[in-house]
This record gives sequence, structure tokens and C-alpha cells, in this order.
Amino acid sequence: MPHLNTTNPPASPAQVLQAALAADATLIRQLAGIPTTVQTATDADTAHEFAAKILQLPDSAAAIYLTRTDLSRARTVQRLVEQAGGAPVLTAEDATAIALTAAALLYLRRLGRDPYRSRILIAEALRMPILSPMLVASGFPDISLWNAPDAAWFPLHRAARDADVVIDLFREDPPGDPAGATRAETTEFDLDRPEGSVITLHGLEPRTLIAPGLLRAVAEHPAGAVPLGLGIYQMCAEAVARAMPPRRRPDDPSIGGPIPTVAAQSIAAAVAHSIHVALTAEDPDNWPPPQFQWRPHPGG
Repeated sequence: MPHLNTTNPPASPAQVLQAALAADATLIRQLAGIPTTVQTATDADTAHEFAAKILQLPDSAAAIYLTRTDLSRARTVQRLVEQAGGAPVLTAEDATAIALTAAALLYLRRLGRDPYRSRILIAEALRMPILSPMLVASGFPDISLWNAPDAAWFPLHRAARDADVVIDLFREDPPGDPAGATRAETTEFDLDRPEGSVITLHGLEPRTLIAPGLLRAVAEHPAGAVPLGLGIYQMCAEAVARAMPPRRRPDDPSIGGPIPTVAAQSIAAAVAHSIHVALTAEDPDNWPPPQFQWRPHPGG
């Protein structure tokens, strides 16, 4: 008798993307307590067409989290929507830069070090141009930028020698990529550094650490009251660094690995409240008030 293949056909790239975005939306809704919906764009859409889709969303869309798309296109779309007076757009790059900054603040705080008196090195800084301005806004005036072409005259281990913190943007490269040799070098150089002083993208989850609280803050205020930019991003980084739970064991990273849902909800609440405090001129010394805790957003 003929053999019948009863397995489901493989999902198309569009279906995979839709499923991933739906999971992102569900996670943010659970952590922030705000209603979420998914809007997709195809690879064939230009940045202007992508921005037009966003601008056509109903007024109830208080903010946009632009993720799982090309970084340069995301930045262009963000700028186009802003110029057209649309809803605030947070890109995945913005959220990741905030999370990396929070990790650096948290590491130094645990050592009792002042960021203003600390030197930070960004390895492969070209991959995330917003990161160095983000660090400056958060109180890091001494920043060195290093990129792979610099290795010929200034090896990474030498560049990092006097840095208090190294943010290494190599670690998410897939195996076998052209940067593999440099990634191996980063693995070797951080063996000689203090534990926790090398911060990587591995384990960082901006959808958990940054997006829920920031998007909730935008949703809870009138349109335009929370202008996304370095000032708001600095508040988020500081709030996350303050709200992160203590390490559970000595080998835990400063920020990384799965965060329990309750802790993630607490972080989202802390981020949203820090922005609320700043916008309403409440007393920052009373941050956060004892009664403040995660709660569903009205309509969520």
C-alpha cells in the first residue's frame, strides 16, 4: 500500500516570523499588563512602506516595539514615524543598549564603584552605534571604542587592559562566521579579567528587562508625554539596575539567564514607575513607594 506522509509541512519564513512576534507580544502583555497586538511587514516593504503601515495603526496603539527586523531599516522606520508625528517607536537595538547599560551599572554598583570614575570599553562598537551615547547619558564619560579592524595594530586584550568594564558585542555571532577568530580572542582575554566585568549579549533579554516597563509607561501617559530618547532610556537603565534581584550564586552573571516571571514583572513596574516619578516631579528619594507593585493595566 502507498506510504502517506502525515507530518505537517515545514512552516514558511513568514509563519515563523508571525509566531515569534506573537510570542513576543504575549510575553510583553504578561509582564507589563497592557494589551498588545502584532503588525508585520514583509521583506519587500521599503522603510517608507513599513513606516506607512505603522502610521495607519489606530490611535489606541500608544507605542510600537520594532523587533525582528534589520537594524538599519528599523532605525529608518523609527525616524520616519517620529517625523510624521506617529506613536513612539522603540527598536530592539534601543532596548538592548539599555539592557547592556543597566548591566554595566549593576556590576559597578555591586563593587561600590562610581561609573563617572570608571573606564568602559565597547568591543565591536560599530554594531550598536547608540550604545556609546547611551553610556554617556548614564554617567560613563570615559569610553573607548574598539572594532575588529583595530586588531592589526591594537589587539583587544591590550585595549581592554585598563578597562573596568568591557561590553563585548561579538558573542552572538553564529559558529563559523568570519569574526570567529576574534570571538575566540575575546573568550581568551576575559579569562584574565575580574568576574562579571565582561558583559555580553548572551542571556540578555530586552523583551523581559526593558520593553515591558517602558511600553507600559508610554501607555499610561498621554500621547507625547514620554518622548523616547536618551533621557528616558537612561531612566530605564537606572531603574533596571536598581530593581534586578541579587545574584543567587557566585557564578551568576550580572544580568543574564532566565528571570523569574515575578521578578520580571517587578522590573517592569520599577521601570514604568521611574518614568512616572520623573514626569510628575515626585520625590525621587521615595523610589519606589512601598505599596507599588505590578498590576494589570486597565484594559489589559
